[in-house]
Amino acid sequence: MRTSAVRSRPAGGARRYPPNHPLRWERLERGWSYDDVARHLRDKLGESGDEQTGLDGNSVRRWEAGERWPEPRFRRHLVALYGRTASQLGLLTPEELQAQPVTVGYALEERPTTVNHGVLLRSVLGTGLTASLVPLFGRTDDLLGTVATVLRRGARPGRQEVEAYGEIARHQWQLYWTTEASLLFEAAVAHTQMGIRLVQSAREELRRDLMLSVTRSALLAGRLAFFDLRQAAIAERCLQLASRTVNETNDHALAVGVLAHASFVPGFAQNRGTAEVLLDGARAHLRHARGGPLLRSWVHSVGSEIATLGGDPVTGIERARQAADSLAKGGEDPYWLDFYNPARLLSFRGYAEMRAGRGVAVDTLQTALLGLEEHASRQRTIVLLDLAAACAREDAAHAVDLAAEAIRLLAEDPYATAMERFALLLERLPESPYQSELKTQLRDNAIPVF
Repeated sequence: MRTSAVRSRPAGGARRYPPNHPLRWERLERGWSYDDVARHLRDKLGESGDEQTGLDGNSVRRWEAGERWPEPRFRRHLVALYGRTASQLGLLTPEELQAQPVTVGYALEERPTTVNHGVLLRSVLGTGLTASLVPLFGRTDDLLGTVATVLRRGARPGRQEVEAYGEIARHQWQLYWTTEASLLFEAAVAHTQMGIRLVQSAREELRRDLMLSVTRSALLAGRLAFFDLRQAAIAERCLQLASRTVNETNDHALAVGVLAHASFVPGFAQNRGTAEVLLDGARAHLRHARGGPLLRSWVHSVGSEIATLGGDPVTGIERARQAADSLAKGGEDPYWLDFYNPARLLSFRGYAEMRAGRGVAVDTLQTALLGLEEHASRQRTIVLLDLAAACAREDAAHAVDLAAEAIRLLAEDPYATAMERFALLLERLPESPYQSELKTQLRDNAIPVF
């Protein structure tokens, strides 16, 4: 999403520029205010010996609104501050953009003329996976056929192809509940790859719609890689790609989804500081999003999980309370938020209560189980194992029965995140025949203990 500095003179003679959405987006992703940006820039100006006068939060607001154009010294330090090029930040004039050479590359901003799909895929996911990825271009299904025809003939995609691509992305998202994770992951990656190729030749008025669908596909791939396949490095690359593409959509709700998902990666690695930075970015977008009560509640629930994983379950409980309070507010939630509801909120809260040693965790988790949808077998395994851990010290026999039900579900629908819960359960079970029985069940079902 480039903002060209086409000048206009509205009534009254004041010179204006188009709003600089990329510059605003970079600030929001970091959760910064206008004054925060001005302070960071003054620090950089001071370090380099440049003059610091004439810079405050209002200056930053005017740059983003198109009321002013940053001076060269400010442009230089904005590039350094955000770690993006001047063109990516919308800081080049149309005359300056004309100097850009035509290159063959793989960054979305470069709009390459030729694409080596193996190189592109490896750049997103890393080596070692591309041999197993099944291209979807040749399928005869109507929607795919519409898109594939454009790819074969090298034409620019039109509205019909863009809508077909988006429809496929929506169907793939819906398949999450019933499709083998590794198979759907391959499909989501291939669809993301296809979308990147379409974007490169799409007309400007169609790019945003395409980018929305590409972002959703990349987000789905990242979600599958992390939660279902437990490939954190691959998930991080997919989510980084989603973060780049969502920048071109101006869809704050989707940016919330990308950044909140991304926060789980360092959160599960108990790198709470990095996770909280990503969550702060999600919260900043949330203030501008038109999301409803579930989106606001989910962000608090993610914060609950991050705090609990970081060894602070008391804060986790408080954030779960905030998540519950958010459900009373109005608004419309995005269709892709189909993985969260009040029962899922209870599962977050119950996990925090269990880790804090609160006896109420048993009731909370039992209520969560009753509220889960029939198709939510993956979440059910998580709640069963958290409930088993909550019961383990007082009723080891019941805890093992709950774990056995989780093992049965995992045999039908493997879910790597749930498997990680067995370590805590074994730790909480006292040395007894019950612990030995659980270890035997895990061994017989080839379930690793992380």
